[in-house]
Amino acid sequence: MKKLLHVSLVVAAIFGLAVGASVTFQVNMSAQIDMGNFNPETDFVDVAGDFNSWSGDVLADDDGDSIYTVTLEIAEGDIEYKYRIN
Repeated sequence: MKKLLHVSLVVAAIFGLAVGASVTFQVNMSAQIDMGNFNPETDFVDVAGDFNSWSGDVLADDDGDSIYTVTLEIAEGDIEYKYRIN
């Protein structure tokens, strides 16, 4: 019985690694900044989709190049998403 439990845990760990993926979302906000639709000092951009129940994960522009980025662990498969300002 102990051996079966050990094998089950190993299979579960491998399966857990196989069903997820690290995905980087990036959006270039320079056009929105130029048009006055996005102020980097007061606004934020997030990504919402069926992978996060449309609740949104905020992207960051750590190097100031107007490209906002976030890396998330999501389940494999097709996803729907959109970028949102505020």
